Amino acid sequence: MEPIKYLISELIDYFIGVFKSPLQTKNKGEESIKIGEFIICCWIPSHGKHMMTEPELSEFVAISPTLAVFECVGYEDNFMVIRYKNKEYKINDRIPKQRIKPIKFKIGEEVWILGKTVKIGTIINISWHFKKNEHIYFLKIKNRNSSRRYFETELKKINQDNSNI
Repeated sequence: MEPIKYLISELIDYFIGVFKSPLQTKNKGEESIKIGEFIICCWIPSHGKHMMTEPELSEFVAISPTLAVFECVGYEDNFMVIRYKNKEYKINDRIPKQRIKPIKFKIGEEVWILGKTVKIGTIINISWHFKKNEHIYFLKIKNRNSSRRYFETELKKINQDNSNI
């Protein structure tokens, strides 16, 4: 191995170790993330473009991957296949990531917004609140994107028993 490639590889391993405190990478003997589980991903372009497959790189950077909630949908070679909205991305399995609880609502799903007045909204984005360790939902209400973020406790599925609304 060329010295520069070895040095880069060692630096990547070091920085992945630095980020292990809140966001865990897979260690030997650690259970891997299963298909259908949700993760947050700590990849930024300075970690290296080799950690992603090239065709999706610019789209992946545009969605701010450190804030997005992804679903693991499979594995190919050394890459984990993750889904955000309706698009799949392949990320290197060594990228720091954290398993999070399953989402209660899906993007595109209509929900009741609980409060003083009950409204209906459509989920347009899902992020992660790091301090509260829970999902944040962004909605479209009456064909306008709401600037407010909602937690799961403030929303209810429309197809659930709606007698208490």
